[in-house]
Amino acid sequence: MRQLKISKSITDRSSKSVEFYLQEVSKLPMVSPEEEVELAKRIKLGDTAALQKLVNANLRFVVSVAKQYQHIGFSLEDLISEGNIGLVKAARRFDQTKGFKFISYAVWWIRQNILQAVQENSRMIRLPVNKIAMVKLINKVFLEFSQEFQREPSPEELAVISKINVSDVRDILHFNQKVLSVDKPVNHEAEETMVSTMEDENSPTPYIEVNRESLQMELIRIMEKTLNENEFTILIGSFGIGMKEPQHMDILAGEIGLSKERIRQLKNSAVSKMRANRKGRELLRKFL
Repeated sequence: MRQLKISKSITDRSSKSVEFYLQEVSKLPMVSPEEEVELAKRIKLGDTAALQKLVNANLRFVVSVAKQYQHIGFSLEDLISEGNIGLVKAARRFDQTKGFKFISYAVWWIRQNILQAVQENSRMIRLPVNKIAMVKLINKVFLEFSQEFQREPSPEELAVISKINVSDVRDILHFNQKVLSVDKPVNHEAEETMVSTMEDENSPTPYIEVNRESLQMELIRIMEKTLNENEFTILIGSFGIGMKEPQHMDILAGEIGLSKERIRQLKNSAVSKMRANRKGRELLRKFL
């Protein structure tokens, strides 16, 4: 199969070029978790073929992330290109010994590269002069909120933070909205959308699960910095973070060697500590 090279842009700006790109990406083979580990080892040794293979296997997920940012002034092609650069950065930095799937790690890099590009190169569209300052402020708030909470703010949240009337916020978001959508049917005779052409029936991780795993990884990082060993173990087990299902209080008590009442107290203490951390609170709420 012809390998798809990563470039700064995807060529022309038409929706047909995006459609063709998505169709090409959907043909590229996925790799198993075991293959990811081997590829990561080879990448660390300077194997460019391994880098290309790992990147190609995950290009479809970049589109899923890029779709979230279509309304902030960039074309979908540009967003995908920037996301692809983030994907390459992630592939070069991925540490296979941490136990996470590659895409769980890469989603953060993809998102960050897109946000950085938008922030540095945001193109001002035609707006009334009195709204230009509003656009700059809303875009700034949008990016900062997205980076901190790893989700897009609602128009109401943007209005509160920027102290701009919510109707003006909606107007500006509408001006920024791009016509192209990967949810648009690829032809008039089928209900298949551009996003559905990316889907691989053999893939165990659709984007919603990938995003959940990315949030989970960030949540665990904050927990490691915030909680002591027992609190960390209890919170992980109680909520089933990274597990198929939560652990019962009796099981946790037996594993740690403490009473059920003490386990309950430590759980409450751990939750309180996480809620005292603004980012930890948001991630805990979003994940649970």
